[in-house]
Amino acid sequence: MRSAPTHIYYLGTSKAGSTWVFELLRQHPQVGRAARKDVFFFDRHRTRGLAWYMGNWHSNAAVRVDISHDYLYSLSALRSIQMATPSSHCVVILREPVERTISAARFLVRNGLAADIAGALASFPHVVAESMYSTPIACVRRMWRSDRRHIYLFDDLREAPSEFAGRLLDDLGLTRDARSLEGAAEVRLRSAEPRSRSAARIVKRVAELTRNAGQGRAVDALKGQAWLRSTLYRELRPDDNDSEDLTDIRLRLSALFRSDVLALDAECLPGVARRWGYA
Repeated sequence: MRSAPTHIYYLGTSKAGSTWVFELLRQHPQVGRAARKDVFFFDRHRTRGLAWYMGNWHSNAAVRVDISHDYLYSLSALRSIQMATPSSHCVVILREPVERTISAARFLVRNGLAADIAGALASFPHVVAESMYSTPIACVRRMWRSDRRHIYLFDDLREAPSEFAGRLLDDLGLTRDARSLEGAAEVRLRSAEPRSRSAARIVKRVAELTRNAGQGRAVDALKGQAWLRSTLYRELRPDDNDSEDLTDIRLRLSALFRSDVLALDAECLPGVARRWGYA
């Protein structure tokens, strides 16, 4: 009798290496094509039914990976995941909240959804809310056993990707495949902007419709193609800075996040406040 598949969920957060994790696991021989990104079933598409969701994977896949970075912020999604796959592993990567917030706002600006960082923060309040980690992390800690919840810092991924990859694979019970570890070192944590904002929006919409039609495997296969990314996006260099002065915004956000970071430090992740400069 064939054993039940292992389910791995990347719960969040966005702008903290979710694409890097997807690329790492997509290259791993125990996962390969069983890695899916942006399915968002448990928070956006539950009405489609569990059969539709499981149809995103081949029926014989021993490991099924769902990288949907908004699950972390939905208590109902977390509960539904536990009910559907109670023995699952979950992965969370946390990024310093000011840095994550500005990165998310910058994404909106570069895709033509806001004129500047300040406008993005004002028009899209979830960008700030999703950098408040203490409450959702407390929920994750209650719902997943300690050996099946894996919470990391983006700082460690950025500083030493190969070492981070080895630790992640160990925690998930996957082999330290040499090819995957080499690939982890080569996959850069890059930022990019659309060459054409209208074209990028159309492609994203087509991808969403295609995924909703049950063709998630085809979408993920295309997303892994370097030629498509280079056609649609221009990789940003370190000197591609924002034209606006973000000093006041950073100070205001830092003050806003301070109590949440201290709570995260006290209740879940000792030492994180000092590492992020809040203590």
